[in-house]
Amino acid sequence: DHRRVFQFHRNLVEKAAHRLRKAGMKAGGVTVKVRYSDFRTVTRSRGIVASDRDGELLTVARELMFGAVGRRVRVRLIGVSLERLRAGSEQLGLFTAACDARLASLFPAVDKVRAKYGFDALELATAAMTRAS
Repeated sequence: DHRRVFQFHRNLVEKAAHRLRKAGMKAGGVTVKVRYSDFRTVTRSRGIVASDRDGELLTVARELMFGAVGRRVRVRLIGVSLERLRAGSEQLGLFTAACDARLASLFPAVDKVRAKYGFDALELATAAMTRAS
């Protein structure tokens, strides 16, 4: 079932982004690996502007996943890796500084809630929408 595969994939990306922020790093690339029951492996990778935000990483990872999943064979393994890691400091954009500052404070707050109540205490709204449909 593709829906379950993508839900599991989303969870992997969120956990990887959480660990990335915890380490004070940003990723400059995303790689998705899918191995099928016949052991054929498909890997897709893309460079991105360095980020530690769930939404940005998930968007890229989802696009790569769409390119990797297409066979009518059962999926055996799904993997997501964040690459080209850099220190977490960044320069805010001139016209997007207010939005960037809000997002910069959002994810540490989410990480605090997850640390206190468990990782599954919060999820992205897109995750809730895909589960409801």
